[in-house]
Amino acid sequence: MGLISPVEAREYSFKPAIGEVLSSSADPERVIVTEDGGLQALSYSGKMLSGFPIYEPGKVFVSSPLIEDVTGDGNAEIIIVARDAGNVYSLEAYNVTGVLIGSKVLSGVTVYYDPIFYKSGTQSNILIPVEDGRLLQLEYSGTNFTSTQLFTVNKPFTVASNGTDLYITYPEVSGVDVYKKSWN
Repeated sequence: MGLISPVEAREYSFKPAIGEVLSSSADPERVIVTEDGGLQALSYSGKMLSGFPIYEPGKVFVSSPLIEDVTGDGNAEIIIVARDAGNVYSLEAYNVTGVLIGSKVLSGVTVYYDPIFYKSGTQSNILIPVEDGRLLQLEYSGTNFTSTQLFTVNKPFTVASNGTDLYITYPEVSGVDVYKKSWN
């Protein structure tokens, strides 16, 4: 894993994901959230990839996308948080052709900060901090995600990782906690 980058608060600023979506391409692709809540995947030269853009009926994408292999098949998927018209959030995974391959409704939560990817051995996890101060861990299994709660800090926070440590920052109080590898 690379350097730690700050995450952004929900629905105001999304960072593009840059990575290897097409294993047949020598150059990285870019995945972005559009101003109208869609999802685009572009080749290095700027051409739209087949199957994109994606617009889900009744939903908008509300996080920065991730490009990671969560299925373990050697091909990267695009992972993103969506919100429907009823204010229900979900984590969604799309393959390289824009086909939804997995989804998990995040019932009763509000997602304010971007998810991150964390790989521990062969286990690939998506970590999502939610508004009420819980950290959710989602793992792709078969055709969907399973969800567990890692811990609760009872206040809003962001999460980042350098692949070894987990960094929890508290925007409201300018605080940081560091959790070593044993947290998983």
